[in-house]
Amino acid sequence: MPTWLFQGSPKDFPAFDNYLRNYAEISWHVRQKRAAEEIYPDDEVYIWRLEGNHPGTGGIVAHGILTTEARVIPDEGKKSWVRHQPGPTIPSVDITLDDVRLTPDEGCLTRADLLEDAVLWNMHVVQSPHLTNYKLTSEEEERVATLWRAAKR
Repeated sequence: MPTWLFQGSPKDFPAFDNYLRNYAEISWHVRQKRAAEEIYPDDEVYIWRLEGNHPGTGGIVAHGILTTEARVIPDEGKKSWVRHQPGPTIPSVDITLDDVRLTPDEGCLTRADLLEDAVLWNMHVVQSPHLTNYKLTSEEEERVATLWRAAKR
C-alpha cells in the first residue's frame, strides 16, 4: 500500500496545530486528481506542516491511516478551518491520527533535518512544496518510517 504525505500551511489554516492536537479523526483535501484516484482506506499518511510565518517549524508533524477514499462530501463546517475555501468539487479523505508531534521535543521531523538526510533531502515536498498531496517513493517511505520511529519521545 502506498504512503502519502499531506501538506498544510498555518498561513491558510490558522488552527493547524490545534486541529491535529485536538482531533483524532480529521479530514484533508485532495487537490491532485491523480492522487485522488490512487488513495485508498488503510493507506498510511504523514502530515507535513509548512513553516508559514514561523521559520524552523516546518516538517512532518503527524502520522495516521486513511479511513476513506477521496470523495466530494458536503462541507459540514470542515472548510471553515481554512482561510481559502476549496471549490465544491475538491474531494477530501478522512484520516485517523495515531501520532501527533508538533515540536522537535515531541519528535517531529523538521524540514531542516530532512534536508540533511541522504535519502530525503530531495523529496518532492522539500524541494517543490506547492502541492497538497504527495505519494512517497518506496525508498522515501522506508526512510521516513525509520526516522519517525527513531524520533519518538
